[in-house]
Amino acid sequence: MTATDFTIPVIDFAPFRSGSEAAKEGVAHEVVNAFKSVGFMYVKNHGVDDTTISKVFTEASYCPLYLDASPTGLIFACPLSERSLLCSS
Repeated sequence: MTATDFTIPVIDFAPFRSGSEAAKEGVAHEVVNAFKSVGFMYVKNHGVDDTTISKVFTEASYCPLYLDASPTGLIFACPLSERSLLCSS
């Protein structure tokens, strides 16, 4: 895959939220495929209201991320939080 044909999949969660078990399974497969092939995804019709999304982006803007090398990968850490994300290499 080259940079020119890289696209982030858009997963519609409406069938998962209101559909049959088969529809939910279909969405789950799309999510797995997105993470296996690209590592990211956009989600639409997720049910999270715009106010909550705005609050999350506002709070996230207060938290600069730092990259630290580790023997097992990269650590993304926020000094304002007790949480970090380890991405193994």
